[in-house]
Amino acid sequence: MREPDLVARAQQGDPDAFAELYRQHHRAIFGFVYKRVGRNRALAEDITGEVFLRALSWLRTGTFSWRGAGFGGWLCVIARNKIADYFKSAQRREFPVYDMRDHDAAVDSPEEAVLDHMEHDLVRQALARLLPPQRQVLELRYLQDHSVAEAALAIERNTGALKTLQYRAVQSLRAVYEEGPA
Repeated sequence: MREPDLVARAQQGDPDAFAELYRQHHRAIFGFVYKRVGRNRALAEDITGEVFLRALSWLRTGTFSWRGAGFGGWLCVIARNKIADYFKSAQRREFPVYDMRDHDAAVDSPEEAVLDHMEHDLVRQALARLLPPQRQVLELRYLQDHSVAEAALAIERNTGALKTLQYRAVQSLRAVYEEGPA
């Protein structure tokens, strides 16, 4: 079923339609939140749950309206606002552990694991040296697989501006990556 039809059914109170929207978008929204809360899994799960509760509430009250970017982009905006709310609220004294990784992935060899880790570190270091809007557009488009329209909605730009930002971000990332570690 098409996404607009699912949204319309969810707005009418169909729990199966909302469940399908949840299944389609949960992983991407969780990833979006997870990366922005210091890779704190429990916090990311809590905020992701709040995002979907807010979306359900707004769907039922008729607050959602199509603006060309899709339901996923709208969820990203809600997620970004929930994350901002979290960090703006009472001073947080939590110190997340950034490099906790799931160790259940199969690895062919120790050498391959080391090389993969080094490559990921180089990319992460290069991304960290970009301007925040450039880093954000690359994360949305390439790490989270959002469409141009969804990413544009998430960072509150039109699609033309997003494409320009994405092009410049890729060029900057290439230059920073080729320079090597700072």
